[in-house]
Amino acid sequence: KLLAKILSDQQTPLGVGVAKVIADYLRELQNPKKRNATTKRRKFNVIPGKSTAFHDSPKKVIVKTTCHQRAKHKQRKEEFSKKAKKVWRQRLMQAKKEEKHLHPNGLETNFWIIVEYQTKNTIKHYVGKVIAINNEEANIKFLKRSKSGKFKWPNVEGEDTISINNIKKRLGVPKVCQRDKRLRSVQTTEVEDAVLARIEKGPSRSTQKNLWFTDDLFGK
Repeated sequence: KLLAKILSDQQTPLGVGVAKVIADYLRELQNPKKRNATTKRRKFNVIPGKSTAFHDSPKKVIVKTTCHQRAKHKQRKEEFSKKAKKVWRQRLMQAKKEEKHLHPNGLETNFWIIVEYQTKNTIKHYVGKVIAINNEEANIKFLKRSKSGKFKWPNVEGEDTISINNIKKRLGVPKVCQRDKRLRSVQTTEVEDAVLARIEKGPSRSTQKNLWFTDDLFGK
């Protein structure tokens, strides 16, 4: 009815034009046309060997994580774990080694030492090498003096287990002549020069009085 009234009252061209526009608008309101909802199809660039992940967000951000990145991250994690285990094993082995070979007094295996023996009438000293340590005891392998004044291992090895309290001095490491297995000295003290040395004239008189060898201890 409103549309018919507007068209009948407005006879001028302008009025007709305005009436037509209003009429079209009212018709559209009364009978809206159904528009086909069309959306653009999203194109995905999928590359073989890679995985693509899509996440809904206001900015429509697409996060891509490749299989290579995941494998690399996993590899780094495994390498870190292996390194940590390796360091832990090394520290554990070092601790066990120190516990096995190092005595609280600083005594270690392969040390060259002077051992004190208390006899009935006197005190004698012998030269030897620490073979093993067991709590408060040490297994010692002793040297023997040769007739030429040099020192060597006896044909029949002389070993004994003693208390570490009987170890009175640590000696330096001697040099061994590969031909005859006799010992040379690189030491400077009087006792060490007499014991671990290749001495042309034999031990000095001052050390001969207090220093003894396996000839006396084992009767060889």
